[in-house]
Amino acid sequence: MPKNYYDLRRPPFSAMSNERLSMSEDIFQILATALNKIHGTSYNLRFWKILTAPYVGAVISNRVLLAENDLVTQPVTYAHVSMFKPTKEFISYEKVRHMITLLTSLGSYRKIKIQLKSENNIAVGFHYPKALSSVVDVFMDAHYPILPNKKVSHEKRKISIEYPEEYNSTFISNIIKCIPKVYIEYFNYLMNKVPLYEPEKKIFHVSTIGNLFLRFTLAKYTEKGAKLNYYQHGGFYGEFKHHNSHDYESSIADQFMTWGWKIKDNDVPSPAYRLEKFRKNFNEHFKKSFDLLLIYPSIYHINNEHFDRISTLFFNKINRDKFAKICARPRPKSTFNRKADLKFIFKKATKIDAGYTPLSKLISKSKLVILMNHPSTTILECLYVDQPVVAILDNDDPSEIVIPYYDLLLEKKLLHLTIDSLIDHLNTTNIDAWWSALLKDPTYQQFKHEFLRKV
Repeated sequence: MPKNYYDLRRPPFSAMSNERLSMSEDIFQILATALNKIHGTSYNLRFWKILTAPYVGAVISNRVLLAENDLVTQPVTYAHVSMFKPTKEFISYEKVRHMITLLTSLGSYRKIKIQLKSENNIAVGFHYPKALSSVVDVFMDAHYPILPNKKVSHEKRKISIEYPEEYNSTFISNIIKCIPKVYIEYFNYLMNKVPLYEPEKKIFHVSTIGNLFLRFTLAKYTEKGAKLNYYQHGGFYGEFKHHNSHDYESSIADQFMTWGWKIKDNDVPSPAYRLEKFRKNFNEHFKKSFDLLLIYPSIYHINNEHFDRISTLFFNKINRDKFAKICARPRPKSTFNRKADLKFIFKKATKIDAGYTPLSKLISKSKLVILMNHPSTTILECLYVDQPVVAILDNDDPSEIVIPYYDLLLEKKLLHLTIDSLIDHLNTTNIDAWWSALLKDPTYQQFKHEFLRKV
């Protein structure tokens, strides 16, 4: 296995990394070979990619552990990132969460059977289903089946397969012997649980695959001829040369519905359905509570020092007479108090939102939004509703289609390469006049049409 795949000195694989994409494809192929051998089947790679994506993500996140230690961990039922070293607290949390999902999906199985039998255009996983109501027949509910108790079959996992020479035997052995029970012990049970009605007539419209039963449904139906249209569900897509989610989702889709752009052969420029939910929740407040709203990405040990440094520069140089009321907020929205994430600006901002308030509400109450890094979903949400916004561009590997637009947005001062450039723009510019002129720019309008097309 190549050293750079599990070198402890390297940061975690970026979702925009070609390394991660390459490793993901290798592991999908290894699992497809192993699972077909275990079950005596010949399902294609697409089938297994739909099913095993959560496990592949967990393997990549734990690649160091899997490559260097011969694990004795018992296979778990479901794939999750902590499955190879689960703590007692995490196990308890997962049990409680699983019980809640089971209770919330009571009665859904019967409804899903009716939907699959009677309808052909079926949508799942959308933030705002109403925006898609003219395209689909029905929105399928989530279902979480109750699994009967089954013991782990270690014998089934004692198989030998061929694998790329750059991976060591310990890594391969660990991947196979830790395959979650849903892919081996419960595989036939879950496959039989999915009712099959005229699959060749079905088109599934998918935004996110949020539960295991849906994965089995999509895998079984597409194997029998159903079509799968996957829809872009956030920012970043189209702006990076390598984007793991786009690569994976388009690889299992017949068509990948973008927000207006096209890179791959099966990309289909479409409206930004996901942004309609933000538009619906965004209520323009003419009396603004904040002059500026600073939005940070998730803060963790790798990027904390960087955002501490640029935040110090920002608050030292921004004109507080012009921008007196400043609110700061970490992403994403959370049910836990996340003020501590921004402890480096505790005494500098007027307010730090704990993470509870919907961003649409905070943004609508702010005169100007500042994204402390871009690409991001939030800047596209702001632009979709013509909310004034600026951001610091942080993309070392942009796609060819976005580079001309980056050049324009840098020239127009919507994007900035440094915090000093952003501060200088805010301190010296009439924001209302600048924004009004930008909205009329024809190239800016073309950018909106290509990256956040109106529904």
